[in-house]
Amino acid sequence: MRGLSAIAWTTVQEYLRDKLLYGGAIVGLLLVAGSTLLSRLTVGDPDRVMLDLGLGAVQFFNTVAAVFLGIGLIGREMDRRTVHLILAKPMPRSRLILGKYLGLSLTLALNVIVLGLPLILMLVMLDVPVTLSLWQAVALIYAETAVVMCVALLCSTFTTATLGAIFTLAFYVIGHSVTYVRAFADKLEGVARTAVKGFTYLYPDLEYFNLKGHVPYHQTLAASDFTLVLGYAGAYMACLLFAATVIFERRDFV
Repeated sequence: MRGLSAIAWTTVQEYLRDKLLYGGAIVGLLLVAGSTLLSRLTVGDPDRVMLDLGLGAVQFFNTVAAVFLGIGLIGREMDRRTVHLILAKPMPRSRLILGKYLGLSLTLALNVIVLGLPLILMLVMLDVPVTLSLWQAVALIYAETAVVMCVALLCSTFTTATLGAIFTLAFYVIGHSVTYVRAFADKLEGVARTAVKGFTYLYPDLEYFNLKGHVPYHQTLAASDFTLVLGYAGAYMACLLFAATVIFERRDFV
């Protein structure tokens, strides 16, 4: 346990010095702050526009951080040749994977707080209700990026950073298009329909984590549904981490 926490804390410290994280956070903060001005200049419900833009900025920049920091979790150690020093210690490889995962999870949690807190403060200053649906939306944004991060971590164990980024971004796009793929499958027949349908039920549907459209109308998920979505995310994260561990355990470093 001590070795796991040491790896996690080292990972947090390493990424807190990363220019990509700070650059994304600054741009995200500017967009979150700019959402207030844009909401007042657009036609329609300004509160809804501000919530859509603000939550969209939080989701986008946290996802970008999850992808581009996640694919470097193992690759960065390999490029620096420090992976040999770490694995030379009497420590299972799975502990390195879990420690890196926990460290980046904490970093992404801080990123969500940095991006989400200004949005909430602006809502309070403008007398816009901060409802339970908003907190649920932010929590599920983090859950979604945690799943995406696990995909990036998995890719970092067997491929290059460039291919890992492509695979992870493709995973994200397809994950938000599962409903459309399912509708397309309904137009097919026979084995093709069964195969595509089966794929859509095995593939994680990232739209389950998208509550941005519910927040302006104060539509909250029931506690049981919210817990079910978190469990859905946890199940996929466990599978992805297990796969990453198996691949990393069998990989040879020369």
